[in-house]
Amino acid sequence: MRRSPELSALRDAHATLATFDELVAAHADRADEGALARVRRGLVGRAGAAGDADAERPLAGAAERLAAVRRRVPRWSPDDDVAVLLGGLEANDALARRALGTSLHDPADESLHEWRKRAKYGWHHARLLHPVAPSVLGPMATRLKDLSDGLGDDHDLAVLRAQIVAAPRDFGGASSEHAVALIDGARADLQDRCRRLGARLYAEPAPAFRKRVGRCWAAWQALGPERPAGAIGDLASEPADRPPHAADLLAAGAR
Repeated sequence: MRRSPELSALRDAHATLATFDELVAAHADRADEGALARVRRGLVGRAGAAGDADAERPLAGAAERLAAVRRRVPRWSPDDDVAVLLGGLEANDALARRALGTSLHDPADESLHEWRKRAKYGWHHARLLHPVAPSVLGPMATRLKDLSDGLGDDHDLAVLRAQIVAAPRDFGGASSEHAVALIDGARADLQDRCRRLGARLYAEPAPAFRKRVGRCWAAWQALGPERPAGAIGDLASEPADRPPHAADLLAAGAR
């Protein structure tokens, strides 16, 4: 289901206010409280306008579409063909690596936002396939979540900056310049951190990544679930062994 533009605008209005508060808290040691208070008043006014009666229509429409999807869920028949899962994994990983490369040469908001979406999809893939190799995919899921969060905050800061620059008078006039400077510094830091992490997460070519996860799948099929290993005194309780199915993965990924 595609996210509606109206619902996206409503989300952005409230997310930018929360992002601004986090930005101010993170830079409390060098923030001009008076100037930022004037900027915040402008954001509060916009968030309030977004929450008026006109917002009920996109929310109601989204609720109807979600209800329709929920009614279809019991009829879903997951395909146990591992090639389907691995194909999606490889395709998304390749697109994520491409988005990282694009962001290095063209750090436009659109390219960074595309990378953020691919990182989030990769996080979901790692969670979905986690039972295949917890020791491998568990840490990967954690780092992909970190990457998705960092790029998500960068996107929210980009939206916030665009609002302030487009109508500085609504945000205290000259006071808005201080907020923009804080935003630019925070975005530069976030993007640098994400690129350094991404260069390591996507160091392996997508086909090789697919092959490695496929071999983990084969090991799970042949030997059963991964079991704790280590010194006798460190061994934990062991989960029940049973072969994997797509339905099991969907259930595990939803938890």
